[in-house]
Amino acid sequence: MFIKVILLNILIGLFIFSYLPGQNKVKLSNSEYNYLRNTNIEILAGYQAPPNSYYNEEGKHVGICVDYLELVTEQINITFSKKKLQDWDTTISYAKNHKDFIITGIAKTPQREKYLLFTEPFIRMPNVILTNNNSDIYTLKDLHGKRVSTVKNYAVTEFLRKKHKDLIIQEVITDYDGIKRLINGEIDAMVINQLSASYIISEKGLTNLRICEEIGYTNKLCIAVSNKNPQLFQILSKVTNSISDKETQKIYSKWANLTRVKFSSKLRYIILIIIVIIIVSYIGTWYWLSSMKRLVFIKTQEIRDSESKYRELVENSYDAIFVQYKGKFLMVNNKFAELFGYTKEQFINGEIKIEDITAPDSMQIINDRLEKIERKEPLSLQYNINGITSDHKKLNLTISVSYIPHEDGSATQGIIHNMTEQFNKEKELRIAKERAEESDCLKSAFLANMSHEIRTPMNGILGFSEILKSSDISESERIQFIDIIQESGNRMLNTINDIIDISKIHAGQVSLSMSEINLKEEMNSLYNFFKPLAEKKNIKLVLDYNCSDPLIITDLTKFISILSNLIKNAINYSNQGEIEIHLCKDENQLLAWVKDTGIGIPEDRLSNIFERFTQVNGNNSRLVQGSGLGLAIVHSYVHMLAGKIEVESKLGVGSKFVFTIPWRTF
Repeated sequence: MFIKVILLNILIGLFIFSYLPGQNKVKLSNSEYNYLRNTNIEILAGYQAPPNSYYNEEGKHVGICVDYLELVTEQINITFSKKKLQDWDTTISYAKNHKDFIITGIAKTPQREKYLLFTEPFIRMPNVILTNNNSDIYTLKDLHGKRVSTVKNYAVTEFLRKKHKDLIIQEVITDYDGIKRLINGEIDAMVINQLSASYIISEKGLTNLRICEEIGYTNKLCIAVSNKNPQLFQILSKVTNSISDKETQKIYSKWANLTRVKFSSKLRYIILIIIVIIIVSYIGTWYWLSSMKRLVFIKTQEIRDSESKYRELVENSYDAIFVQYKGKFLMVNNKFAELFGYTKEQFINGEIKIEDITAPDSMQIINDRLEKIERKEPLSLQYNINGITSDHKKLNLTISVSYIPHEDGSATQGIIHNMTEQFNKEKELRIAKERAEESDCLKSAFLANMSHEIRTPMNGILGFSEILKSSDISESERIQFIDIIQESGNRMLNTINDIIDISKIHAGQVSLSMSEINLKEEMNSLYNFFKPLAEKKNIKLVLDYNCSDPLIITDLTKFISILSNLIKNAINYSNQGEIEIHLCKDENQLLAWVKDTGIGIPEDRLSNIFERFTQVNGNNSRLVQGSGLGLAIVHSYVHMLAGKIEVESKLGVGSKFVFTIPWRTF
């Protein structure tokens, strides 16, 4: 028990100590004290802005700002004189043209910073909408196009003119003037700080007014001095920084509590008489009306809370949501505006219409649905269209809709699902499937071709080897059979080499071996090698060599393989005519082509002629021998040498393969 008493005394002591006024005063330098004592510094007062700063019925200057300034002067033990001014507008005008003054309770704005210096804010007061009880105004959005009153030269007036240009702002001299105009119906609403609104409503007993939502601008009240007086500013900043938040909050709480209980004695007497009469005469009715009023208030508050939660839910949704009526957007959320690359205001103001975000190929769908809505015909609740963004990108959209009554018709409420990524993936899968199927077909053709290309020469080798065992053949026949065996072996070796080369290319195991080569010598060697093969088919082989300097640096093996495959293909696919081999070079690139007068390439095969397993005779008919890998190897080697290759061909006329490779960049 004794311990409990001790603990209780300690707690009581701490409680009392926490409410003792601060004893620490700010220490100023001698020069700072001399400046304050020798300078006639005035407190600008006189404007009526209760409960911030005003003169009460006894003529005493009171208010939050007055109490805070007294706290400041206590810290430095200095008393300032007061200069009484007519109103706030006069106060601002005076501040622009004088130097030695202090304004308490003023918010910082870009305009005011041109002539004032501001301490850190000591109190924050949100601004709210004040309107009549029977008004349909609840939110800032509802003020668009309305008559709104604010006090002249207040910071919130500057904010509204800059951020909400569609408001019809009517400036007044004081808060009282604005509230009087509101009651008389001369304006639709007034923007005022919340504490002032509560105080005046409480003081005057104005039961026909109500406070709506905050407008998103908070008065951050500071102490301000002229920007021509930095010394005074430094002193006041030092003092205000020493005042704790607890001391400031204590002042605010004092005046906030007063707004809840302050009534004039006369008004209190009248209200008391009315209440007594109502209680005596209509106690039952009064009770019922009070209950109903409270019920309506609760339900209204619930509706507002529900609406607020709904708005928050819609705005933060990951889906694009809109409400549209007769082609005009009534509401869009942030995701909707972000999806199409515009601002919400552009949609709501009608700057961006439905046809601006709908692809031309989908406009008929939209128009048909709008017409059916007008005729009140049944509609599907989900449909697909193509949309267009502000930067002309195409979107694949699925829209789920519902219909709600609006004015004399139905408004469309919709949720948009962006299916573009899914659509593109499905398209890629379809293309990949088609390519896989095509690759399977090509592989099947390749395997059939390889079977033929290996089995045919192998049969020749085995068959003619068996014949050579016979002693009944002549010497000329023996030489002929040996030539056939040798040709079959070379054919099989070429096929195997092609398979090995394309396998290495596909596996990434091919590397470059750069060296200096003599073009003229290599081209003559190729020409001499292929000339007999061409002459066997009665084809004229022409070499057009046009290089003054025959030396280049490149990979000899890859270069010879490219030209050999192109010349060999030209001979294989030509039965007569001429094959031209052209070679020239400029300062940076080597240009070469192989042109023939052969069977040509069908137009539908030009796009995939360089793919593996592809032959001109893709139907597997054995028009010519070959593995179908030569051009794929050529294409890979040209690109490995940092070059380009193109083909021009006409069926029945011939083909021309042109390639370029750099020769000095290695």
